[in-house]
Amino acid sequence: MLRRRVSRSPSSAGAAIRFGSPDNFKAVNDTLGHGIGDKLLRGVAKRLRSTLREEDTLARLNSDEFAIVQGGLTRPEGSALLSRRLLEVIGDTYLL
Repeated sequence: MLRRRVSRSPSSAGAAIRFGSPDNFKAVNDTLGHGIGDKLLRGVAKRLRSTLREEDTLARLNSDEFAIVQGGLTRPEGSALLSRRLLEVIGDTYLL
């Protein structure tokens, strides 16, 4: 699905790919348990998805790592703007 999404971008448009995982996630699992860790990851995914456009793709790569493909970029500033929004939205407090 990821490959298909990237290949659909118009040839004149650029794309940006981001990889990341929550800081200190192992500590959450170790101290609060895997059930709470799973809830945290679902919360992170929900917030990431709410920030993306329909043409962007969010994927969970492994236990706590996510990838985002932002397609259809016509200006580099679009990538920087999304990066700032992502950091804001996932940096807020999580109530589990």
